Amino acid sequence: MTIKPLHIGKNVHTFIYYCLLIFLCTAPCSSINSMGRSVHRPIDPDMPQITTYWNEQSPHYTIKDSHLKEYPIFGITAQNSYQYLIPDTPITFSTNATKKVTGGILKHKLEQLLQEIQDGRTTFTHFDILRKRDFNDTKKCGFMIVKYKQYPFVAKLSIERPETFIDPFCRGIVPMSFFFMAGGSGRHMTGLTRVLNLHQTNQAIALNSRWRHRVKTPRKWFWLPKQNPFFYVEGKNIGQKKKNLTTMLPSVYAVIADAIDTTNEMPVAQKIKNNLIIKLCNDLNLMVDPHEDNFIFQINPITKKPIIVIIDTEHFPTMVGIHKKQQFTGHADFYASLTKKCAQDIFFSTKNTRSQSCWHARDLKLLQ
Repeated sequence: MTIKPLHIGKNVHTFIYYCLLIFLCTAPCSSINSMGRSVHRPIDPDMPQITTYWNEQSPHYTIKDSHLKEYPIFGITAQNSYQYLIPDTPITFSTNATKKVTGGILKHKLEQLLQEIQDGRTTFTHFDILRKRDFNDTKKCGFMIVKYKQYPFVAKLSIERPETFIDPFCRGIVPMSFFFMAGGSGRHMTGLTRVLNLHQTNQAIALNSRWRHRVKTPRKWFWLPKQNPFFYVEGKNIGQKKKNLTTMLPSVYAVIADAIDTTNEMPVAQKIKNNLIIKLCNDLNLMVDPHEDNFIFQINPITKKPIIVIIDTEHFPTMVGIHKKQQFTGHADFYASLTKKCAQDIFFSTKNTRSQSCWHARDLKLLQ
């Protein structure tokens, strides 16, 4: 069995990479709080800011930036994922219903993985690495995808601390771009949408006559380690009413999902695949990421008919800061729109424009 890793679309990834490379090379300072700011300009007392800390007595870390918005930081909560915590009871394999493993074993191996990460290891006893480009080995923070060596499951692990949560530069170029596009959130926040959005996506598919028998999604569960401190995030001057807000986030969590077996992948012309993917995502109001690599085309072993398997269910509008419903004619149209937004958010929006955007209605919220 081979497992297909996730990749952001190459066109967008390349564009974002070079835009941010220029951005970093031309910025006078690597600190986001002072990037492009004259030392003689007075500090705006209404500048949005967030402060993170373990507790009142621990060090506090603050970031001030006009990109910060209310919904992507304070509108998503970990509590909504608790109803989907992985059980200790046996779980059957999606690839073979006669085989199973207990959720307790899957959780125990994740505890061992976490300890190996803290010990500085970059290869792991029970897991193969599928993707790690958004993880900082030095600071031991960020996002990685691993696959269990013995079982057909993958884990999407996210680790942050108060000092790393407010530092968009420490995890790589793509997470940095999402910070500006989404309004200050990152993978640690949008990863909390994966399981909830999976269920809402399945509900939307079930109500759609075009897709209800043609789309499949993997099972997903939420995991929290036994010893997992939460940290506080406080917002000031956030949102259209410039409110002061507070939330608590788990320092470590993971989403465990069925690994997708690609051995029975259906040979379909890329043009046909892309056309179906865009139609599906248009019908779902972009609830899932339209990048081609997030979908597998398979033959249903029972009906012998083609089905589309959605790999990733991260809430895409939250991840890239899309507020309004959009329809795309194809992937070229989609990439053009996304790259335009990326450039606009990073280079061509003013502080006043970003402040006024807080008043815009967000039609594509994840239902909490």
